[in-house]
Amino acid sequence: MPSSPTVFDPEHFDNAEREVRRQRQLAYEQAEADRLANGKLRIAIVTENLMPKVDGVTRTLARLLAHLKEQGHEAVVLGPKSGMSHYETHPLIGTAGIPLVVYPGLKLNFLRPFFLSTISKINPDVVHFVDPIWLGAQVLMAMEVGWCGSDWSGEDAGLASLGTGLGGAPVVASYHTNLPTYATLFGIAWLEPIMWKFTRWLHAKTLLTACPSPSTATMLEGQGFKNVRLWQRGVDQQLFNPYRRSEKLRERWGVQPSPKKTQSASPLAHLDPAAAMLTPPPSPDLLPVGSLPPKRTDTPVVLYVGRVSWEKNLLLLVRSFGLMLESLSAQDAKPILILVGDGPARQPLEEECKRLGIDAVFMGHITGVRLAECYASADIFAFPSFTETFGQVVLEALASGLPVVGLDAEGTRDLVVHERTGLLLPMPTQSPSLVSGEPQPAPEWRTLLTPPTSVAFTQSVTTYASLLKQLVTSPRKREEMARRASTEGVRGRTWPDAMEAMVQCYREAIRVSRAQRPPKQRNPVPLPDVHESLRKRNPRSRELGVLLLICFISSVIGVWVSSGPMRR
Repeated sequence: MPSSPTVFDPEHFDNAEREVRRQRQLAYEQAEADRLANGKLRIAIVTENLMPKVDGVTRTLARLLAHLKEQGHEAVVLGPKSGMSHYETHPLIGTAGIPLVVYPGLKLNFLRPFFLSTISKINPDVVHFVDPIWLGAQVLMAMEVGWCGSDWSGEDAGLASLGTGLGGAPVVASYHTNLPTYATLFGIAWLEPIMWKFTRWLHAKTLLTACPSPSTATMLEGQGFKNVRLWQRGVDQQLFNPYRRSEKLRERWGVQPSPKKTQSASPLAHLDPAAAMLTPPPSPDLLPVGSLPPKRTDTPVVLYVGRVSWEKNLLLLVRSFGLMLESLSAQDAKPILILVGDGPARQPLEEECKRLGIDAVFMGHITGVRLAECYASADIFAFPSFTETFGQVVLEALASGLPVVGLDAEGTRDLVVHERTGLLLPMPTQSPSLVSGEPQPAPEWRTLLTPPTSVAFTQSVTTYASLLKQLVTSPRKREEMARRASTEGVRGRTWPDAMEAMVQCYREAIRVSRAQRPPKQRNPVPLPDVHESLRKRNPRSRELGVLLLICFISSVIGVWVSSGPMRR
């Protein structure tokens, strides 16, 4: 007897699907309970910059994401489009932006409703804003008016709550770039106090601000920032060390190899070979513990590593190098200038080097072992920037055994000890002036050295040239500073310790938040499903549209301002 045909039962399949979802949710809830019991965190990171762009901010962020993965924490990154869906297993969610005319590689990025849905649905333990200024500002304000849910806003949500703060939500910020000072460098000094006020207003919405150096912390506190914490940086001493020195690379740079000294054994013909005592072979020459591999004293190599852009003050380096060359005697070895990195100022600086008769070598962007060889194969590290919050390349140079010639400015002065691990250019002295009987504010590097036709800039060129000359003409002084640089200069600076400091900032923010508000209800979406689970329409689409329209108009104004003339 033929069997009856199987009848399709939609309810059966719906029940089966619901059961699968229920079991999956139960398993996830158990995993979530285990995560919290083990002290593992879930972090949402909002950033203005993201890999593959390479700068100090993105390199630090990459280190942080690697550390979070290694320690078992979860993170999702919200930022500009990167072409990647994940980094170190952490999901990356990108958005579009308008390129900045004045600074190729940077964009004014737009808020996506997807970002707010992500924060709302994964329910992170803490939200970390990396250098909030544009995209971060949009997300912060959206959180403030309640578009990420009541857990991330004050008591009253809505547009009327804008400016009232986040009500003690576990939100932190990290300060990486002195963006307000860039305004003066690019010829729009009137914008600097406005940017300071805006940046301070944004950071005030968070529970704490982490910055990379003590001098930067002092500067921020002087600008009115509250609850500033230190998040210092580390260095990979296995990668960056003096033993990466390459004579072949130096020869490619134009350093002529010096003749090698050889020892010849004296003849022993006057001795009876049969009566002579057998002697062991000579022992190899061993370096004392803590010493560096021998460096030649022929042609000194002066190295710069970093972005080749105007805010790095590279015009001062090039003109100082040219002035130093003119001051050397015929007996002095002529140094070579090497610049590693790329950026919008490369072509103008190449032309300036030709004008001054400097045979500079521009290497372009280099990473990894090749970069480490560049450091170790040089003799002096020149770093004239005064816009740093830390100066990662300075730490890498010290680890590679290079004395640093820098400025006595934020970031650099925290790493270089004058006359021990390098030389620091003091701020040019100016006679005090009075206006209406009131003393003027203390001078700052950005105002003194802008424009390059100023008296202070000319004075700084002369002094910086003399500092370079001290090390170029004194091999012994270079060697002493190099030894201290690779030991004293990097003592206690490891990446795991540095990144764990940020995790401790997360935990501090969570503790403070729990003390200020009741614990939030947790029903997060699993991070592996974050791209799938956030496809639904956001209920705040209309308000978000208004906010995006405001952001677009502001972007047009920003692009117009950025395309204005820059003073060199």
